[in-house]
Amino acid sequence: MAGSATMPSWSDLPGDLLREISGHICDAADYVRCQAVCKHWRDAVSPPPAMFFFPWIVGPCIYQPWPGRADNDELLFRSVSLNATFRVPRDSCLGETCSVRATDGAGGRVLAVGSWHGVSLVNPLTGDTTLLPWGFPDHIARCLGDLHGAVTGDGTVLLYTGYRDGTYDAAIHRPGGGDEAWTSVANAEIDHITRCQWGPWRHCATYHDGKVFQAGSTFSLVEMLTIAPGDKFAEKPEWRSLPRVGPQSSGYGYFFDLAGEMMWAYVDAAPPLVVKISVYSLEKDQSGGERWVKRDDAPRLLSSSVLFLGGTSSFAVEAAQLAGHHAGGEVYLMIDTIGRSLGYLKMCRVYRYRWEDDTVAMVDEANRWISPQYCNWFVPRPTLHVASHPPLHQSS
Repeated sequence: MAGSATMPSWSDLPGDLLREISGHICDAADYVRCQAVCKHWRDAVSPPPAMFFFPWIVGPCIYQPWPGRADNDELLFRSVSLNATFRVPRDSCLGETCSVRATDGAGGRVLAVGSWHGVSLVNPLTGDTTLLPWGFPDHIARCLGDLHGAVTGDGTVLLYTGYRDGTYDAAIHRPGGGDEAWTSVANAEIDHITRCQWGPWRHCATYHDGKVFQAGSTFSLVEMLTIAPGDKFAEKPEWRSLPRVGPQSSGYGYFFDLAGEMMWAYVDAAPPLVVKISVYSLEKDQSGGERWVKRDDAPRLLSSSVLFLGGTSSFAVEAAQLAGHHAGGEVYLMIDTIGRSLGYLKMCRVYRYRWEDDTVAMVDEANRWISPQYCNWFVPRPTLHVASHPPLHQSS
């Protein structure tokens, strides 16, 4: 038809316009899609922003080769901002027999542990891998595939058994300085009451200032234990009774770093939708020892931060560093006890808590996910090299 206009192609959009648009992308999945449209878009798209994409939730991708136990051969990611789940085949990024035990938070890597593959820090969106040296103590190497894990803000990796056979075993690897050896905590004796507190549902651990910190809780009774590498006997636990928000409430603890300061958050949750968060910092006392002090100024202290609390990996990010427009003074957490019973749930619910008005709201819900206690927050860090990415598939 004379005078009819031809619809322009998406590939003809000006490069400067594409760079401007890509600079406002808040989620890593949208960033990957944008650069995958065509070569012109990929060449024009700006590199990943210096600020962080909004964190995803990453599942454990558990390797369970025993008869009758289901294996998960895909690594699951959940984008809270898009309310979408993405899948990556395990063998394309972790290795066929590896499980995810933790993340390094804002670093964009997961801690992959396998009996045959050893221990590595992996960017699952690029495949970039840092293999840690195979120098584990014998008591750790024998149960490598069953260990819990944690990664601190400075890249220190902690592997621990928890409470096996009445003792506590752990191995620590610190980066830098040419230190390739693993430091161990071997056969530290743990009393029966402590072992009861450290059930698989409510315990967390970290490494700080030369010591392993382990917290366990049963209802409102919390126990904090400190163990130094080389110790055979654990120090006397520090017990603390915390107030409960209701008769059916359950508590969860999370270690995190705030500007180099060791912090611990305790979350008490009760149905239908009641959440109370208390924050503690590790401080020196007059005798030179250390004690946990409740921070009544937590709303002010975290007013410019967004806190992400996960199963074994938690971290705080300055709101100004998150791509998009995010207010400070918020906490994102996964809880499986608000209106639900404990157990292996096929539901992952994410809540946002605000310090300013002490309110909580559900922001996402994912079906067919394992219990939130086995999931962690992870800051996705894709690159511009789309062809080298492990395949990322979206599902419901």
